[in-house]
Amino acid sequence: MKLDTRITLAIAAIVAVVVVAGGWFLGVSPQLAVASAADSTTTQIADQNSGMQTQLQVLTAAKAKLPEMQTTLAALQSSIPDSVQQTTFLNDLNTIAAANGVTLSSISIGATAVPYVKPSGSAPYVNSLVTASNFGTVPITVGVTGTPTQEYAFVHGLQYGSRLVLVTSLSTPLTTQDATNTLTVTGFIYVMKSAPATAASASATAKG
Repeated sequence: MKLDTRITLAIAAIVAVVVVAGGWFLGVSPQLAVASAADSTTTQIADQNSGMQTQLQVLTAAKAKLPEMQTTLAALQSSIPDSVQQTTFLNDLNTIAAANGVTLSSISIGATAVPYVKPSGSAPYVNSLVTASNFGTVPITVGVTGTPTQEYAFVHGLQYGSRLVLVTSLSTPLTTQDATNTLTVTGFIYVMKSAPATAASASATAKG
């Protein structure tokens, strides 16, 4: 083979390599980069969809529990309302008294809520969510007449009624188990606002 022929072939080979390389960098390589970016975007979208699907499942579960949560909220609002609601509490007292066979002889209910004060003691139970700005106490004194068994049944009903009640003291003459006497119950009911809670009068006499 002549020298000029070999040189021609070598030049042709070099040109072919250049053309192929140029085709790679100008055509194939950019397309591969686009495909890689598309794959990355697809992965991100899939991850986002997965996260949104998880959130949707959480919201769906919460929606299913909404009626139950609303019932619980209503019970809590009844237990600790945003005002004294003296009339409602008086009705509760009469219901509890009738159920346990005692007679309400006297009732005194604070007209307004006093801002909450952290209880004293060596290790009182406290909750950081309960403060003087959102929680108030209303002093109560209730006198009931009946036998000791009936009276303490009334106190139990009072503590486990629809309204949250804290009994702080009980006072009664020493009598036999079957004797009729008067028990005085002192304690507190609560409201969720410390600013003046409305009520009727500061004290009331219950139904006989």
